[in-house]
Amino acid sequence: DVEEHAIPQSAPALVTLGFFILMVGFFAFNGSSQGAMSSDGDSGAVARAVMNTGLSCAAGGLATILFERLVHKKINDYYVLCIVVNGCLGGTVSICASANVVTTYGALIIGATGAIVHCVWAITLHKTPIEDPVDATAVHLASGIWGVILCPFMDKENGIFYCGYDGQYDAWRQLGVNVLGLVIIMLYTAFITFFLFTVLDKAKLFRSHQENLEHAEALRLHEEELRGIHAEPKKSISSAFADAVMTSESEVVVRVESAQEQSVIKNSSSFV
Repeated sequence: DVEEHAIPQSAPALVTLGFFILMVGFFAFNGSSQGAMSSDGDSGAVARAVMNTGLSCAAGGLATILFERLVHKKINDYYVLCIVVNGCLGGTVSICASANVVTTYGALIIGATGAIVHCVWAITLHKTPIEDPVDATAVHLASGIWGVILCPFMDKENGIFYCGYDGQYDAWRQLGVNVLGLVIIMLYTAFITFFLFTVLDKAKLFRSHQENLEHAEALRLHEEELRGIHAEPKKSISSAFADAVMTSESEVVVRVESAQEQSVIKNSSSFV
C-alpha cells in the first residue's frame, strides 16, 4: 500500500510551509528564465511565466484531490495533504519547460495532467522494491518528463496544436529534440551519480558514523528476526495430529487418576 511507504505523521504545518517556500523559488526561476527585461516583450513573457506557474500549481492540486478521492479512494487526511502538496509541485514542475510560451488554459492542462502522472508514478513505484518515501522521483522526474514532452504540443506559436500544416515538420522535429535531450540528461545524471556515489562509498564517506551504526543495528535486528522465523519448526499434518492425540490421551489419564482418587477418598470416608 502507498500509505505504508509514506513518512509517519509529524508536522503538517511544516509540510505546507515547505511547499510555500518552494513555490517562491518556482515563481523566481520560472520568471527569471526569460533572462532579460530590456527588450520588447520581455516583461510580458515574465508575467506570463509567473501566471502560468501559479495556474499549473493550482490545477495540479485540484487534479490530485480528485484523483485521490475518486480513483485512489484515500481518506487519510494527513496522507492526502502530503500527496496534494506533491501534486501541486508536480503540476508546477510540468510547466517549467513551457511557462512562457503556453496559454493560460494550456498551463491548466499541463499542470493537471502532470499531477496525475505524478500520482500514477508514485503508486506504481511503491509496488516495487525501490524506496522513495517523499515521492521525489514522482514529482521531479515523472512530472518533469511529462512537461518537456508536452511543450512542443502546447506552444501557442510553434506547437503541434497551433502551427498549422506548414509548421508541422518543425514542431515534430522539436519534439524529437526534446526527447533526445531527456535521454541525454538522464544518461548524464545516472553516470555522474553512479561515479560520485561509488567514490564516496569506497572512501567510507557515503554515510556518517552515526548512520553506519544505526544501519548496522537495523541489519542485526533484521537478521535475528529472520533467524527466528526460519528456526521455528514447521509441523506436518500428521505430526500435528499426533500431538493432538497425545494431548487428548494425557487429559484422559489425568481425569481417570482424578476419578480414582475421589473414589478412594469416598470409600475411606464410608469405612470410617
